[in-house]
Amino acid sequence: MKKISDFFGKFQIHLASNEEVITVVLQTLKEILHSDFTKEEIHIKNGTLTVIGSPLMKNEIFMKKDLILQSANKLLSPKKQLKNIN
Repeated sequence: MKKISDFFGKFQIHLASNEEVITVVLQTLKEILHSDFTKEEIHIKNGTLTVIGSPLMKNEIFMKKDLILQSANKLLSPKKQLKNIN
């Protein structure tokens, strides 16, 4: 019989990998936009980055979308790379 910790271990690995992606995205946004974001303002689902913020900040992100994606994907493994920004 398997332990329940083995079951929850699968989720721990997934959460840790998502934390790595969020950290890289926060670092990339800080370097390119010279603005600090919090982890609560960043959501990643199925390779799509969603940023919660002011319309002014969202416009800045969309104007530099390609640069942000390229910079972040250089630091991420192929399985964790971002595909789009919404």
